[in-house]
Amino acid sequence: MQPEPSDMRHEPETIEEKQAAQLGTYTKTLTPSPMFHTPDEWKEVVDWIEAHPPEDRIHLWTAAGMTWNLAASIVNTGVTEDA
Repeated sequence: MQPEPSDMRHEPETIEEKQAAQLGTYTKTLTPSPMFHTPDEWKEVVDWIEAHPPEDRIHLWTAAGMTWNLAASIVNTGVTEDA
């Protein structure tokens, strides 16, 4: 007996398809802002923040932490539209 078309499943082939299958949605990429430098690693962000006066660092750490959490949320839940 042949399976019904609705029973036939396409196996994901690419990493993106596998991630989308795990998330239950197709993900899209985020476009980096050309206005800002993209650091190569987190240490670069830390060094940049620590180069500022102590009274300014709390605000910079807050912005960095909020940005990290936003990125983690997007990565962990998937992006459903271009951002």
